Amino acid sequence: MIYRINISDQATSDLMGIYDYIFLCLKSPINAKILLDKIESGIMGLKKMPNRFKGYNTVPWKSRGLHLMPIDNFCVFYIVNNEKAEVTVMRVMYGGRNIDKHLERWTNN
Repeated sequence: MIYRINISDQATSDLMGIYDYIFLCLKSPINAKILLDKIESGIMGLKKMPNRFKGYNTVPWKSRGLHLMPIDNFCVFYIVNNEKAEVTVMRVMYGGRNIDKHLERWTNN
């Protein structure tokens, strides 16, 4: 089965922020493009077998079916809807962050 990929506005903003940081702050446009391409390729790879990545086992995310796909030092968080054959990418974050804190802040907005 092929799943449709949806990318939330927050995930789009996350990707733009990652790109801008590497491009502008680290002054590395080539690395910014390479990383963004790698993350986007990983996301598009979720069209097939999206459940192959582990669930995020922190409450309340475990019960909501949040999955985590690591890509280099970044984490792609997504939810799979098997009935609709859809994957929704919720967030893309640097793995060195306090992920639980950022997920909590995101849901409380």
